[in-house]
Amino acid sequence: MTRLTDWRRSQRWYLLGLLVLAPVTFWLSASEDWTAYASRNRINPIVVAKGATGDYVDATWRLLAINADESMTLRGGQSAPLPQTLSIVRVRLEVTPRTANALEALGRCRGTLTDARGRRWDANPSEIARRAKSLPTDCQEWLNPKTLKTEQAQEGRPWVFELAYLVPRNATGDVIPEITVPQALPRYLRFER
Repeated sequence: MTRLTDWRRSQRWYLLGLLVLAPVTFWLSASEDWTAYASRNRINPIVVAKGATGDYVDATWRLLAINADESMTLRGGQSAPLPQTLSIVRVRLEVTPRTANALEALGRCRGTLTDARGRRWDANPSEIARRAKSLPTDCQEWLNPKTLKTEQAQEGRPWVFELAYLVPRNATGDVIPEITVPQALPRYLRFER
């Protein structure tokens, strides 16, 4: 018994160091991983209540409308039906950039829709963009089909744009629009309906 007690006494500083250093080492390793994960993923939403505005990347954002279509307009102007299981959801937003940095960020924003089941759809998939008459592909510019000129957002002025999503028809009622700008991660904008 004295041998074990003597061993514990001689090793107590090593054991105490192990009790302190093991958690510190684990914490340092985990915090680096968490920081790397947070810099690449959306984890902290800015929730905008229905009918309200939200501030994100030096701009004021507002959800104007969400509409579901069961057909799409082709380049020639005629309407084409979609398969029975699909719908196009159009999300109309208004953004007022307050600074030049906000204008730059608008060029890199991404729109997504999510539903209660965790499914996610990206804005303007190639299936729509290939056939659609005129759809904006980002939050900053738009090709006006009447004038065939590209219009761009301007600092201090409201900019209304529309994003389109190809989603299953049974999900159109509970989708939630979201806007993400890579330089603002882990924060993103989420609009309640």
